[in-house]
Amino acid sequence: MRKLMVVLLIAATTAACQKEAQVQTASLQVSAVVIEPATKTVTAEDMTVFIDGENFHAEYSYGMIPSLISVPVDKDIPYVVSAENVTVEEAESLPDIWGMKRYAGSYEVLVDRFMQKDENGKNIPLTYPVTVHCAVANSMISVVFDSTVLTYYSQPVVTAYTDEDRILEFTPSNASEAVAHFTSGKPVYFEFSGIFNVSGEIISHSGNIEVEPATSYTLTFRMQNTQGSLQQPAITVDKYCEDIYETMTVDPSDDGRFEK
Repeated sequence: MRKLMVVLLIAATTAACQKEAQVQTASLQVSAVVIEPATKTVTAEDMTVFIDGENFHAEYSYGMIPSLISVPVDKDIPYVVSAENVTVEEAESLPDIWGMKRYAGSYEVLVDRFMQKDENGKNIPLTYPVTVHCAVANSMISVVFDSTVLTYYSQPVVTAYTDEDRILEFTPSNASEAVAHFTSGKPVYFEFSGIFNVSGEIISHSGNIEVEPATSYTLTFRMQNTQGSLQQPAITVDKYCEDIYETMTVDPSDDGRFEK
């Protein structure tokens, strides 16, 4: 009799553990990754998709995403479905040191149920549709050397850098094509230097700007203390990307800080 009771106790305990070990699951369906604004250079196929929960992580190339992704139900913490074409680090190093545009976006979904009822009252597995909208996440900076700088300075150079060991140099020979890409939300520092043709001395000016996401900055360097009219800075804004034009004076009489 005692042996039978022990066997029944073991069986009951095993059944309880198996029941407790069962995890309710639902399905995520990543229906689309949308690039805003639409671009020919980056498409959904270039994106990597990440799915993260409290105890869950998966990542897929866009073309390899399963039609349905089974995830454990979590009634308290939402899943984050995110996508990007390159990482933050790659955006500042690919295809070269000048970097590239980074498109990124995320979508949160709370998977708090695993069943729903159809029109006949029967339980059917629950599917959560997900669409991730991605936009430009970093900042772009380009430089223009005004004709006054090219007239009054020899070998003008604008150096751009952050707190890291990444230093970019704009010169009159590369400024028309060079675009520097930086991670948003941190300051980018600038230093202008050139030989002032009148006196032969090296003039330096420094400054910084805190770059915002999806923003393209065009910095024009000029002299102010010359004759003739000067074009005022202009700002144009569209739905997705703000183009900011700043003019920096680099006069020898200044105190070494940029004036706008």
